[in-house]
Amino acid sequence: MLNSPAANSPLSENKFQDIISRFDLEDDSVAVGVSGGPDSMALAYCLSHFTSLKVHVLSIDHGLRRESPSEVDMVETAAGEWGCAFHRMVWEHDGVSSRLHEKARNARYQMMHEYMLGHKIKYLFLGHHLDDQAETFLFRLAKGSGLNGLVGMSMKSYQNSMTLLRPFLNIEKRCVLDFCKEHSIPYIDDPSNEDEHYARVRMRKLIDDLKADGFSLKRFLNTQKRLERASSALEEVAEKARMECVVELNSSRIVFNLNALEKWPEDIVFRCVWDAILTLNPQIYGPRMQRVENLVADFLNDKKFRKRTLGGIIFERNDNENTFVLISERDAIDK
Repeated sequence: MLNSPAANSPLSENKFQDIISRFDLEDDSVAVGVSGGPDSMALAYCLSHFTSLKVHVLSIDHGLRRESPSEVDMVETAAGEWGCAFHRMVWEHDGVSSRLHEKARNARYQMMHEYMLGHKIKYLFLGHHLDDQAETFLFRLAKGSGLNGLVGMSMKSYQNSMTLLRPFLNIEKRCVLDFCKEHSIPYIDDPSNEDEHYARVRMRKLIDDLKADGFSLKRFLNTQKRLERASSALEEVAEKARMECVVELNSSRIVFNLNALEKWPEDIVFRCVWDAILTLNPQIYGPRMQRVENLVADFLNDKKFRKRTLGGIIFERNDNENTFVLISERDAIDK
C-alpha cells in the first residue's frame, strides 16, 4: 500500500488515518454532514472504510430544488452500503428570498446539532477542502475581515457543544475528485455551484483568473499558515492580558481592571473584549467586527465613554472604581 500511487497521493488511507489520529478523538461515535457532493461523499467513505468509528451520516433535504429528495436517497443508499447509520433531515420553510446560503447553513447546523445532542455525539466531520478555504479568504477579504477572519476555517473548531473537524482542509478539490473516481464513489453536481448570482461562485471563478498571474493553492496554503501563525501569537499575548486584567468572571458578568487593560496595545484590548462578548453571549457569529473595533477605540480614547449595548452585552466604564464592566443584557433584564 505504501508504494502504491493512492498511498502517495494527497488523499489516501494512510494519510487520512494520520490526519484523524491528530484529532485525538475521545469517542468512537461521530457524525458527518453529507450533502451528496464529492467532498462530503469522499469524507463519509473515508470515515467508514479507513477508521473503526461508528459513523452517523446526516443529510438534509433543503427543499430548494426538485432533485433534493432523490439526492438524499442517493446518500442514504451509499451510507447503507458503507455500514453507516443514516438520518434524513428536512428543512421546513416557505421559500427563501434573501441570504439563501446563510439561512441554509444555519438551518443545517441547527438540525445536525439537535440530532447530535439526542445521540450524545460531539464530533461533526465536514468536507471543506482547500478550494473552499481560498474562496472563504477572498469572500472575507472583500468584506473587510481582520486577521482572524482571513485565517479562515480551522481543521478543528468549536460551535455550541459540537467539535467541528475538517480533515480535507489542506487538500485540493481536484484530489478529492480523483479519489471519488478511483474508488467509484457516487456524488451529485449541484447546479448552483455554477450560478454567478452567488458570491462564492464568483470568488471561485476569480481564483481561476488569478492563476494566470501566478496564484496557486499551494502558495495560498503557505500564506494561510503564516496568517495562522501570526494570529496564534497574538492570541497568546491576549490570553496573558486576560489573565492579568480580568478581576471578575462568571456567566453573566465580566469585569476588567481598567488601568491594567488600557496598558495593552489596541489589538490586544480588542481581542480581550471580543472574547468576553462571545463568553457572555455564545453564538455562531458575534457582532460585526467594525462595531466592536469602534467600541474599543471609544473606550481607549474617550474618557467620557458612555454606557452602551452591543451584541447582547452592556458595556460600562467606571473610572472611579477603575473597572470596565460587561454584563449580559439577558441576565440584566431577568434581574
